Amino acid sequence: MIEQSIERVGRSINIFISQKWNVEGAAIGSNFDAIYIAGGGAYYFTDIIRRQLMAAQMTDNPEHANVQGYHDLALNLESIKATVWR
Repeated sequence: MIEQSIERVGRSINIFISQKWNVEGAAIGSNFDAIYIAGGGAYYFTDIIRRQLMAAQMTDNPEHANVQGYHDLALNLESIKATVWR
């Protein structure tokens, strides 16, 4: 039952991707240099998404990828403007 639920949601994700990332005459997602799958669901949906987007890859520690990205962004902002947090 769990596998069926994952497959059903994965199909919905692939439909969403094909609708949003489709460029007429090109492969789906071909306008991206890299496609990273992050978040806790990455463990469940990466293989399903890769059926449509072979270049998609799960990030290291995907459940922490978003918070790590915001951390890196904050550090970059601070290096540009040291008083950004004051």
